[in-house]
Amino acid sequence: MKFTTILPLLSTFFVAFLGWIVLIKARKNRISFTFVLFSLTISIWMFGTFMMFLERSNISDIIFWDKFVYIGVIYIPAIMYHFGLALTKNKKTISKKILFFGYTLSTFFLILLPTKLFVNGVFIYKGGAHTKAQLFHHLFLVYFVFFIILWFVTVYKYYKVSRLSIERERIKYYFISFFILAFFGSLGYLPAYGIGIYPFEYLAGVVFVTILFYAIVRHRLMDIKLVLRKSTVLLLSLLTIFIPAFMAMTFFAYHIGNFSIWPNFFVLMIGVLIYPIVRNYYFQLANKYLFSSLYDSVQVVSEVSNGLKMILDVNKTYQFINAVFTKIFHLKSFYIFIADTEGEKYVIKYKKGVKIKKPDVFLRNSSLQKYFFQGETTIIVEELQSNYSNKDAKELVDFLTKLGVEIVVPLNVKNKNIGLLALGAKESGDMYNSEDLQILDTISAQLGVSINNAQLYTEVKDFNVKLRKEIVRATSKLQTTNNRLQIMANRLAQANDQLRKLDNAKTEFISIASHQLRTPLTAVKGFVSLLLEGSYGKLSKEIKSTLNKVYLSNERLIQLVEDLLNVSKIEAGRMDYQFEKTQLIDVCRELFDTFIIRAKERRLKLELKISSKKIPEVMTDRNKIREVISNLIDNAIKYTLKGGVIVKITSSNNRVQIAIIDTGIGVPAEETPYLFQKFSRGKDISRLNTGGTGLGLHVGKKIMEALHGKIWLESAGTNKGSTFFIEVPIEILKIKNNKKDNKIY
Repeated sequence: MKFTTILPLLSTFFVAFLGWIVLIKARKNRISFTFVLFSLTISIWMFGTFMMFLERSNISDIIFWDKFVYIGVIYIPAIMYHFGLALTKNKKTISKKILFFGYTLSTFFLILLPTKLFVNGVFIYKGGAHTKAQLFHHLFLVYFVFFIILWFVTVYKYYKVSRLSIERERIKYYFISFFILAFFGSLGYLPAYGIGIYPFEYLAGVVFVTILFYAIVRHRLMDIKLVLRKSTVLLLSLLTIFIPAFMAMTFFAYHIGNFSIWPNFFVLMIGVLIYPIVRNYYFQLANKYLFSSLYDSVQVVSEVSNGLKMILDVNKTYQFINAVFTKIFHLKSFYIFIADTEGEKYVIKYKKGVKIKKPDVFLRNSSLQKYFFQGETTIIVEELQSNYSNKDAKELVDFLTKLGVEIVVPLNVKNKNIGLLALGAKESGDMYNSEDLQILDTISAQLGVSINNAQLYTEVKDFNVKLRKEIVRATSKLQTTNNRLQIMANRLAQANDQLRKLDNAKTEFISIASHQLRTPLTAVKGFVSLLLEGSYGKLSKEIKSTLNKVYLSNERLIQLVEDLLNVSKIEAGRMDYQFEKTQLIDVCRELFDTFIIRAKERRLKLELKISSKKIPEVMTDRNKIREVISNLIDNAIKYTLKGGVIVKITSSNNRVQIAIIDTGIGVPAEETPYLFQKFSRGKDISRLNTGGTGLGLHVGKKIMEALHGKIWLESAGTNKGSTFFIEVPIEILKIKNNKKDNKIY
């Protein structure tokens, strides 16, 4: 077989392989889809040419395969232009009309292809063979040249207006590769007009793919680099197994003949067993010597989850995060910025890699904070520079660029940004691909929670050290006092002892609640959500039902942790209240819409009764009082077996009153005084609902006291229903006009 015959076959293999890689990575992406179609047309062209060269001794076969070639070639102009529109994000009406016209012309020429009006007869020359062009082939050639030129004009215009250097680099490689393919590939039309040349134009397919491969490796072209590398490793693994196995089977067939089924089966089993070993070996080589970052995202998430829940120290947390990302990305530099207590700037708390000089802080910018850092999406620094051109954004980008930062990951906890994770360039020079960005988005929330927990633990630990020193100093002074202050000394000793117990209890509580409970529950919620969304494959109904139960149980545990943390905040005086004018009717209506479905599921009647007298607005914390009312309605539905629940709103004596009336199990008179205490639950309540904590009413009472309101219970006894009352003053004593803290006095 001559080399001229092999050339089209080589081009077919390389173009088809690239098209397959793009297809399995992003088949729903418009750019990728049109590129796959383009690869298909080129593959048809090259393969048909190979078969035509192979069968050039037979005239009828030459005509058949050359017409097969034109099935792909006829659609090259339209599909190439379609790819150009996708690449340049061109959605103009005129462009769509031109594209439709191109596909229509291609289809028209395809209809003419079987006739003698397009090609007829055969021209055989030294390098190969080709059918002869007829009238409509001339018209097709005009159409072909026009659309190819139109593609280059469209892409060049996009290149001129593009501001991202990354995008401009990608366009350059597209432009060069398509130019080589279009220019040299077009020489294949010369034999149709009786001009025989050496068919080196079919090498254009190999050059085309080679340039695109390089662009994929260096510039994240179509974001398929990782798939390309994985596919290459898997292909090498298969070849490593297949070649020795084929040689062994050939040997057995030659020496044993027809009785070689068992030796062949033995060879096959050995190949299956050693394939995972060979594949892992090639993956290790790629990661060690090529910095390919061929990692398993599920394994990374698992490693981060397991590692973070074992660490309490904040500095060790920083070191662990750096170790994980350096391992999978091979980073040149790594930084962790933490927002200061005043919330005015970010400070570098951990750095690795590039040595920097002062300053190691940068001020927070309100617009960037709102649109970027408070979100949960990983930020590419160069895109940030392109999208925001104001002075503050430029200063931030310049600062990050000096540090060598390419990626910024916001660290958010409950919609509050506590810091930023900044990743430098990869050692290999590769760009971050979509899988890299996806893994960062997936674990960013978990990183934020873990760092926040570690910070809280460090603060509590430092507070304990300071507190112990203060206790020792106070005790020393007390020991030097005279007998006249003995009574005071005893009281102070008792106060110190109580303070020590409260501090120890607080330390133990925060440690358990913030780390041992919160972190693993967050991880469980994340993994179960991924499973339910189908991220790890389609689930059966039975498994999905079981996972839903796990998810609901986990939500109840998270609510328990939130209740415990609320109690801790209240007792420590760290609960924040935001007073604003609030219409409680709106709050009750929202909750009525929330609970009506649940009441119907339990076959209960839920009613909302609003006094005909105008209900004025009150000055209160809308979210906090909503939480209290929601808990009362939830309890009323939960502990009512039949009948219903009424939410009644009235106003009198400068106060708005809300009554939640139920026909439930009621509360015995002897249990009423203890109902609002911490962890207090009635006997009948515990029997009907074993999942409660006894904290809801206690938290509600503390919140109402802070809101200058009241909460109480009235019940005629067991099985006679209950009525919980909430009263909120319409006007509170005084609001100090202080923009900084807006506290209530």
